[in-house]
Amino acid sequence: MCQNYGSEQAALLSKNISKVLNPCLYFSYFIFIIAMIDLILAIAKEKTKLRRREAFFTPLTWICLIGGVSMLLPESAFSKGLYTFCMNGGMIVWFIRMMYWKNPSTTAKQR
Repeated sequence: MCQNYGSEQAALLSKNISKVLNPCLYFSYFIFIIAMIDLILAIAKEKTKLRRREAFFTPLTWICLIGGVSMLLPESAFSKGLYTFCMNGGMIVWFIRMMYWKNPSTTAKQR
């Protein structure tokens, strides 16, 4: 009986924390989307050294892909963790892609 009570308490606490933190998460996504739209417009107007086609591969693209996958998964701790990771994951994938693109040894092979 005691073991079940502890797991029920943990589940209740988790739900209460999610109710508080979800608005913060959505607000941070909103701020991030504004910055990404600005980045996309800067790339599209060629105000950066990136090519125009790079506007399609900003962190927002990867965030949408990771978020979409997390929404397709059944509700679990993993899907919730993947959803909260999607902003960081999108940035990580984009930075790795930029490092690959900027590396002279990889671009020389493509020519």
